[in-house]
Amino acid sequence: KQTENLGKIDIYPTNMANIVMVSKNKKIALFSSSGKRLSDYKYSFIREFENGKAICVVTETDSTNRFGIINSNGEEIIPPIYQMVGFKKENGVFPAFLNASIPVVFGNKWSMIDTLNQKIADLPPFESITINKPSDQFYTTVLNKKIGAVNEKGEVIRKNRFEIINEADENGLCVASTNKESDSKTYYYLCNDSWEPLSEKGFTSISKYNKIADVYYMTDSVGNSYFYDPALKTFSTQSIKFDTSAFGKQAIKEKNINFGPVWQSTNGPEGCDATAFYEDTDGTWWLG
Repeated sequence: KQTENLGKIDIYPTNMANIVMVSKNKKIALFSSSGKRLSDYKYSFIREFENGKAICVVTETDSTNRFGIINSNGEEIIPPIYQMVGFKKENGVFPAFLNASIPVVFGNKWSMIDTLNQKIADLPPFESITINKPSDQFYTTVLNKKIGAVNEKGEVIRKNRFEIINEADENGLCVASTNKESDSKTYYYLCNDSWEPLSEKGFTSISKYNKIADVYYMTDSVGNSYFYDPALKTFSTQSIKFDTSAFGKQAIKEKNINFGPVWQSTNGPEGCDATAFYEDTDGTWWLG
């Protein structure tokens, strides 16, 4: 049996059973826990494994880091020649790639390559490419500080439009925001699960309307109020007051109400004594 004099070394565990990292003269190699060397001593760092693969880092003589991908057998799936490989967004230490493709930077340009190191597509000059969770099946991109997405083929499937995009709610809707240079204000958009806005009008605030379930309440820069009911898939475009009685709530959900004028005084239309009236498309008046 051949033996190897390891000399002075440091041994570090990995998140793979029966695989350890051995550091010698500031270079790392992979070993099995039984002592079999799986790779050369060449890496400055090997990140945590995911699905049997990990990002490996080689530091060149000019202190430049190059990134590749190594498997649990010590084989380089992707040689460590790239300036960057996509990372998971949660903490920046796990490899971020889907099964069929890997985003990499080479020559200061992003490309999508396959697991045989063959180029699939050239990509726009993104600031970053990450993956929130493998179940998303797409890469999240950042371009000019705005968030978008590409698929495994490198095709843009969600435009880089918003700086912040919240998680979708139970209705499959999310709130996204962007800062406009024209007035230096932040505008919010109610979007579907593909991050497409339901209205091109930007709002200064969006929230759930606390008196009626699933209805969204929005205000614009001049103080107008708007409401969106996902069940009806319609906006009401004038400032309104909802009837909060059980009858009123049911009517809101069952009818596509385009709200007419609003009176907010002690004397409503026809001299009626009320605080607010509104009229639906059937000509029915509602008391708020």
